[in-house]
Amino acid sequence: MVQCAALKCTVKSGQGLSMYLFPKEPHLRKIWTVKLKRDNFVPSDYTKLCERHFEKSQFVMNPEVVASVGFRPKSKMLVNGAIPTLFDLSDPKDKHGKRSLTQTQTSKPSRKFSVIEKRRRLEVN
Repeated sequence: MVQCAALKCTVKSGQGLSMYLFPKEPHLRKIWTVKLKRDNFVPSDYTKLCERHFEKSQFVMNPEVVASVGFRPKSKMLVNGAIPTLFDLSDPKDKHGKRSLTQTQTSKPSRKFSVIEKRRRLEVN
C-alpha cells in the first residue's frame, strides 16, 4: 500500500482518492519536491502525492462539474505541468501552547477529580 508523501497526510492507496507519481521531468520533479518542504527528501520512482494537494484548477476536468452531471471517473487526471499547492505546514507546537513529546505520549490522563468535585467546581463558577 502506497502512502502520500506529504507531511501529516495519512492518505493511502485504496481509500478512493487518486494518487499521482512524481513527474519524471527533472524541473517539475524538483518543484514538487520543494513544495513538500521536507528536509533532505529525495523522491523515488514510486513516490506519490494524493489528490488533496492539488487545487481544482489542476485537474483536466473540474471534479465538482463532473460530479454534478453524474459522471464518476475512476481517477482524476492532472493537467500537464500541474503543481501541488495544498499542504498543512502548520507546526503543532505553535498552536495553543507548547507541549513536550512526553506529555503527548503518556498513557491515559489521570482522573484528578471525582464527579462530586466537578459539580462543586461548576457551582462555584
